[in-house]
Parts: sequence; C-alpha cells; structure tokens
Amino acid sequence: KQWYQRRVRDSGYSASRAVDNFPNSLSPRDGSCSHTENRVLNTWTVDLLKEYYIDHIKVLGRNDNANDAKRIDGSIIMLDNRTIGGFDFKNENEPFIFPLNGMKGREVKILRETQYLTICEVIVMVNHDYEPSAGSIEPILQTRPNLASTSVASSSTVHLNLGPQLLIDGNVDADLTKGSCYHSGVSQNGNWVKFDLEEESSIGHVALYARMDSDSYQGIAGAEVRAGDHLCGVVNYQPGHLFYRVNCDGETASSVTVTKLGWLSFCEIVIHTA
Repeated sequence: KQWYQRRVRDSGYSASRAVDNFPNSLSPRDGSCSHTENRVLNTWTVDLLKEYYIDHIKVLGRNDNANDAKRIDGSIIMLDNRTIGGFDFKNENEPFIFPLNGMKGREVKILRETQYLTICEVIVMVNHDYEPSAGSIEPILQTRPNLASTSVASSSTVHLNLGPQLLIDGNVDADLTKGSCYHSGVSQNGNWVKFDLEEESSIGHVALYARMDSDSYQGIAGAEVRAGDHLCGVVNYQPGHLFYRVNCDGETASSVTVTKLGWLSFCEIVIHTA
C-alpha cells in the first residue's frame, strides 16, 4: 500500500503513522498518529494498490485529549472519491466504523475542510473470498430499469437550489456539499418529494441513498415511502448504511412519494418493478 497526507505538521506525524499497526497507541506524542497543519482542506489517503471487496473500515482518532480528539468531527471518508461516511464524534474512546458490506474499491481518503486532521490508525478489512450475488449488488448498479431515472421529480420545498432533480441524476455521492443531494426547506407540515412515473407500474423495491456527512440522520430517519397512496414502509435509520431498501410488494402505482416531518434530505432514489 501507499499513503499520502496533505500538509504534514512535521516528519514525526507522517501519513504512515496511521497504518503502522499500533492501534493501542492513540496519542500523537507516542509517535503513532498522523497529524496535519491547521489549514483549509486537509486530507489523508491510502492506496491499496488494487481493488478489494471491503467489509468495513475502522478509524481510530486520538484519545489523549477530548477537545483535540473532537476536531475530527465533521470529516468525511471516501472510497475512490465517493463519499461513504461522515465522522460523528461521540467521545475520544469510541472508534469510527464504516460498514461497506463488500463494496469494491482501492483508494481510501479522509478529508477535513478546516482544522487539524489527526488520525492514529486506519484499518481496512477486506474479504478475499467474497463473491457478490445478484441480490447483493447495490441498487444503482443493477442492470434492470430504474423507473426513477425517467420520472418527473417535484418537491414541497427546496433549500439552497438543491432540488428534487438531484435525486434522479444517477450520482450517489453522499456529501451534500458536492451538489448532488436534495435538501428541503423548513415546513411545519413536513416535506415531500414525488416521482411521477412514465406509466403505471407494479412497484417492487424502492432504494433511498442517504447523506453520509455530519448529522445526516436528521434528513432521512423516519421518512415514509409510498407507492400511490399505499404506505410501503418507513426508513429505520442505522449509522453507516449507504442506502435503505423499502419493499412496496408489487403495489400498482403511477407515482412514488417520500414524506417526512421536519426537513428531508437524501441523495438518490432507485425504483425497481416487482
């Protein structure tokens, strides 16, 4: 593997310190953590040199000082430049775990837009025996038609010009700041996005791709998915899940709607027939 870090604080805090197999040494003073300067847009990257099926990624921050450890909050992690998770700091002793469930990739990057970026260990767990089945392929990559891609998208409200058309652009990157995720405005009666299909269809599974940046759970937790007037299901938010599948059980409908109390924000929808 190869590793890189933008703006190393000094030679004692190089990128290699985060892959030195010392997961029990979580203080920069012990010489086992990478550390950048305090600049805008700091990154740490490891190139695995070839693609692997990745089960999960575990990241350990510093635990010697709670205030300094919290600096990592709000950072994002990417696999081959696709956002796959956000760092939501709980306490200095809790690791950050990003489940990927067999996603294929090669380059892992951690990005912090401001402040220092300090990382003490990055562990990429791969499965050498994994062979993806048809059912394990993520929805956006499946070859069957995606009814959402030809639908007409509308919404109750829009914030910062991040409109519902972004939910059917084929881009599943999960970072709102990259401009490919929908974000509602404020509404006392809740928010909705609606997808009018080309024709009435038997709706099977609907997949919603969640935001993975900081506080993303607020945008999708509890969202209701309907085929026509039929309630297919409710999103049960789980940290680290890239997408949520809701089964509409073949309900015949000409539209699919996602509703939620409070603000609504996610990055892509995939609609498959039953």
